[in-house]
Formats: sequence, structure tokens, C-alpha cells
Amino acid sequence: MQSASFESTFPIMGGLVWMRTYHAMYATPITPRAIALGNLLWIVARLTMITTIFTVVIVLFGAAESPLIVLPVPAAALTGTPLAGPIAARPPRPAAEVASSGALPRADRAVAYDRRKHTIELSTSMSQMPGLKLAER
Repeated sequence: MQSASFESTFPIMGGLVWMRTYHAMYATPITPRAIALGNLLWIVARLTMITTIFTVVIVLFGAAESPLIVLPVPAAALTGTPLAGPIAARPPRPAAEVASSGALPRADRAVAYDRRKHTIELSTSMSQMPGLKLAER
């Protein structure tokens, strides 16, 4: 499930925002449905490969006492896929939306910590911060 969640977050975000792979794919006759199904099939294939490798290593080290050791291979694909689907379907938030929500610090905000009072002061403008010195370029 950890591999499924990873495969449905960073590669999807990278393809949408940084590398823009999906923009290039969408410019071809491929439908968005085909792109989404291709991603899910890749996640299922990756989960199957990872589980198979782990199973082979377990068998090689003699830790498997039963032939039922092959059952985790389809179980991993069947549990990882429902987890990965909704994660991959959530679109990334635009950078402007993230910055305006206050989740990331913006250039027009400043935070000052007063050691004597043990308080944190948030200012909407850097010029309003007492004692704040900005480096000049």
C-alpha cells in the first residue's frame, strides 16, 4: 500500500506540473480515460513486481513454510489499487491557490518572534515589522 500511494502521488504530480508529460499525452488522440487507466495499470504492474520480488526473496531465504506464499501477490494488487485510485485522481492545487491560502509563506508577509514575551507576530507587510532589517541588493 505504501508503494501504491507513492506511485500515485509523485509521478502523477510530476507529470502534471513539473515535467508536463500529461500535457503532451493529451495533445495526442489519447483520451483522458486512457491516460488514467494506463496509470492505474502501471500501478498494478508495479505492485505485482514488487510483491513478486519480495516473495522470491522470502522463498530463497527459506522463510516460506507453505505454498500459500504466492497469495500475497494478487492481494497486494487488490489492496493497493483501490488506495491508489483516489490519490491519483486528486488534482494538484495551483501554486497561486497554495500561496493565497497561507500554507506557504509569501514574500509580503513576515513573522517576528519576541524572545522576551515569547510571542510570534505575523505582519501582512514587511514594512510594518519593527526591527526587521531587509538586506539590500
